[in-house]
Amino acid sequence: MDTLKLDDCLQASTNVKNFIEKNNQLPNYVTIAGKNYSMEQYMYISSNLLLAIRVAGSKSVASVINKVKVDKPKITPIKANIDKKTFFEMNEKVYQFFMKNNKAPSQVASKYGNVQYQAYIYSNSKILNYYRVHKSIPDYVSLNLAKNSKILTYLPKH
Repeated sequence: MDTLKLDDCLQASTNVKNFIEKNNQLPNYVTIAGKNYSMEQYMYISSNLLLAIRVAGSKSVASVINKVKVDKPKITPIKANIDKKTFFEMNEKVYQFFMKNNKAPSQVASKYGNVQYQAYIYSNSKILNYYRVHKSIPDYVSLNLAKNSKILTYLPKH
C-alpha cells in the first residue's frame, strides 16, 4: 500500500472539487504526488484521510488500495446539508466496506438517504478542500444533485 502526504491529498481534493464544479462530472482519475489514482482509489484515500484527520489532525497521512472497482450505482438524487457527525459515520462505513469487500461501495447509507458513489466523492472533495483552506472540518457539506445530474449519471473510467 502506498502512503500519501496530507498536503498532496488535500491539493488533489481541491483539484477533484474544481474539476467536478467546472465539468459537472467526476474526473476519470486524480494525480497525487505525480501518480494517477482512479476515483475508486480516491474514494478510499479521501475516506481514510478524513478518518485520520479526525484522530490525528494535521499530522495525517492516507493509505491507498492498489486496485479497486465499484459496481454500477443506482442513480440516487440527494438534496441535503450533511452534518459532520453523519459524514464521519459515512466515512467509517466506506472504510469498513473497502476492508471487507476490497471494492468501493456504489452508495453509502445515511440519515439523509443513500448517498451515491459519485456524490460521496464530491462531498469528500468539498470537505477536504475546506480543510485545506480553513484548517478545520466544516460543520456540514451541502449536496444538491438531481436525478439527471451529470455528476450522478457519469461513471468515471480509468
